[in-house]
Amino acid sequence: MDLPQGSNGPITSAQREEIMGAVKQQIAIANTQELLTKMSDKCFHKCITKPGTSLDSSEQVSIM
Repeated sequence: MDLPQGSNGPITSAQREEIMGAVKQQIAIANTQELLTKMSDKCFHKCITKPGTSLDSSEQVSIM
């Protein structure tokens, strides 16, 4: 995806497509990471209702 050295001119359509593909891939990765973080957070709060030093039996079953 690097531009040719010494290239100060406009990018080619192939380079534009490569850049757009890379950007779309990075956005998809960021969106997936955000989704997993939100899911983990919501599941943890749903499963662990009384945070403390140990898990009660219902919390132990919930996380398995």
